[in-house]
Amino acid sequence: MSLKPLSAEQAQALRNEGAVLIDIREPHEFNAEHIVGSLTHPLSSLPKAIDAQGHPVIFYCKSGMRTNAAANKLSVLTKDPAYVLTGGIAAWKRSGGSVSGGEKAAVAGATAISWLLSALRGQ
Repeated sequence: MSLKPLSAEQAQALRNEGAVLIDIREPHEFNAEHIVGSLTHPLSSLPKAIDAQGHPVIFYCKSGMRTNAAANKLSVLTKDPAYVLTGGIAAWKRSGGSVSGGEKAAVAGATAISWLLSALRGQ
């Protein structure tokens, strides 16, 4: 079983009908920026199953590459119709979709990581 591809516009239409969006990126990526209302299930710690209660599930990452590479693993997590957002969050943003976080959050996250690394090095 595999994931069916969806354009950002198709994904937005399905979302308006109740589809569940799942970000498969790592927590620091999700925290920096994610599609408003999406859930986070990183590839590194996927649940055994996802019950979307009959609603379609749309998996996404930054560009679609990780999602496509993990399509077989992701498709068996749900009995509900499952899709991949072609082009990932980048395509979603280009099509005018809402995101939370963004450039300011990414800068703040990078600053925090730099500070932490400096502190660990004793600088």
